[in-house]
Amino acid sequence: SKLAVAPDLRELAAVTGDGTALYRFRQSGESPATGQSAQQTPFGTDLVRPAFDTHQGLWLAGVGAAGAPTIWVIDTRGEIGRAEPRPLNTPWLGAQRVVALKVAPDAQRVALLLRGSDGRIRIGVAGVLRGQDQRAVGLTEPLTVGAQVIDATDLTWTSAYRLSVLGRVSAAQDVRATSVELDGRTEGSELPAIPGAQTIIPLGGGRIGIVAGAGLFASVAVNWQDPVAVTDAVVP
Repeated sequence: SKLAVAPDLRELAAVTGDGTALYRFRQSGESPATGQSAQQTPFGTDLVRPAFDTHQGLWLAGVGAAGAPTIWVIDTRGEIGRAEPRPLNTPWLGAQRVVALKVAPDAQRVALLLRGSDGRIRIGVAGVLRGQDQRAVGLTEPLTVGAQVIDATDLTWTSAYRLSVLGRVSAAQDVRATSVELDGRTEGSELPAIPGAQTIIPLGGGRIGIVAGAGLFASVAVNWQDPVAVTDAVVP
């Protein structure tokens, strides 16, 4: 499954491995073992890893019932399982599939990995359009960054102006962590490539973590610590 945790650590969301179902859990007491859980009514396929923002929004992307790539937001302020995913206004998306999406800590920007119908990958940063109730209603057309990256599978915010992308800048290169600045600069990491890398997460202080196989590798300077046994890892 593909997991996400809310900023207050009291809600979890999980998309099944086949990308067809969303499950939610919300802690209701002091114990993390007590709470409400629900499966969302099916609304899309090829769902990517969900993402929470700091405005009580749960973001998802995939393919809608009509067969078109779609980005949705669920308002988590309501009763769990009752709120329906709302498709956002994204006329620029067209036939581009969302590979990964991460909301910035300020909740005003979203980083997107997009794959076009020609198979090419694009990294974009879009502004969040909100209504009077502060709910997201759309995304601006993304600013393209990291044009040197030719393939990628995941990305995350490591600062307000920097993304860390799990990808490569040449066909001869292995997939590895690559730093992409919002001003357009792209810098390959000195960290060794990790075979089977699937997910990249921020660990604070400029450090990153990569989930590969059944292990979490945490960066230290220009190398990786010995992996911790996990099947997935998430941070708020």
